[in-house]
Amino acid sequence: MKAIILYASITGNAKGMARIEQQFFEHYGWDVTLGEMIQTDPTTIKHYDVLVLATYTWTGGVIPEETEDFYEDLSKLDFSAKPLVFGVLGTGDPYYGKDYN
Repeated sequence: MKAIILYASITGNAKGMARIEQQFFEHYGWDVTLGEMIQTDPTTIKHYDVLVLATYTWTGGVIPEETEDFYEDLSKLDFSAKPLVFGVLGTGDPYYGKDYN
């Protein structure tokens, strides 16, 4: 099985979470690719069984600007021939109250 874990990180927290997730999959014998979302061509996602995105958000849950193009391109892909298991990780900060995680 193949997994790709992509992150967007300013402080390094989301990247750290992505690395922990990478270790989890590798522990179970998966082939794992780890990379930055902004440097990844979304069409390559079709070669994987699992996609995990690790990112941060701004106040109100707004996604980072540098990830918007990736999300938009990803939404245009057709996964009907090979379904994709998809997960999202977030660092979360209780400072944001109701928007926490």
